[in-house]
Amino acid sequence: MFSYASIVVYMLYTGRINYYLHSRFNPFLYLAAFLLFVFSVFTLSYNAPDKESVRWHYAILLLPLASLFFFSPESAQNNLAAVRGIQVSSSQALFEDGLELTQSPMMPSVESVGGVINVSDDGFRDFVDGIYAEYYRFSNKRVRISGILYKVASGDDNQAVLARPYIWCCLADARLVGVLVYSHNLSSLTEFNWYEVNGVVILGETPSGSIPLIYVQNITAIETPHVKYINP
Repeated sequence: MFSYASIVVYMLYTGRINYYLHSRFNPFLYLAAFLLFVFSVFTLSYNAPDKESVRWHYAILLLPLASLFFFSPESAQNNLAAVRGIQVSSSQALFEDGLELTQSPMMPSVESVGGVINVSDDGFRDFVDGIYAEYYRFSNKRVRISGILYKVASGDDNQAVLARPYIWCCLADARLVGVLVYSHNLSSLTEFNWYEVNGVVILGETPSGSIPLIYVQNITAIETPHVKYINP
């Protein structure tokens, strides 16, 4: 019990627990860790084993501690795109095989660009849904947004998806939510790294119709944030 309690405390302290569970469960995890510590102390004080009674097969209970050094939650996050694709909005299909733009998007004239939208962590999902549901509200608006860069399997090195992992309950229901970005220098960037994008919301043309995207004016590598998932 002590080893399990130690794992819970370590995961809460480092924030890694939120790779697996929604942050709304954190108070219950603190309570669970406290109770496990109490029970382990109580058990040891009343049932202290002597050397002859120790059974080495109980060491298997330490495997959860060892798992911390062998399993990387980041790798599971990076595999989400391959396993589940990237959801561009609540009503749009996933980027499973990539999207192919039928023509290169054009940067709108400076005179037609107005307003600046700073997309926060809490507002990421709303922004992605909004540009599809009500594109007219975002058309030709400047936007500053950050996320993980995923290369799109379309053969076009000028386009990618800027996405954030979205979790409702736990890792089992995690999804990637993102927006298509276009630039002439994306091929030199490292996939799965975090970037801040400054650009303009425009429409791009695909074989299945028009799709909103961000025409990148500037893209900068940033530090990985402490909280990587967006939560409802």
